[in-house]
Amino acid sequence: MKMVGVAWAIGFPSGILLFLLTKREVDKNRLKQLKARQKMKASNVGEYERARYRRASLGPEGVADTKA
Repeated sequence: MKMVGVAWAIGFPSGILLFLLTKREVDKNRLKQLKARQKMKASNVGEYERARYRRASLGPEGVADTKA
């Protein structure tokens, strides 16, 4: 019975300590991921349509000029 008490006296506090350290590490990683997502979201705002892509999407403009 004494061995069980010693095991509980060592295991219980160390388990709580390990849980708290793991929780802190998970929260750090979550914060890092959140900041990365916010940066990506902020960088995706803006105008995507540019002149060089607009020409390709409108169709061949200079095709009639090359056949002459």
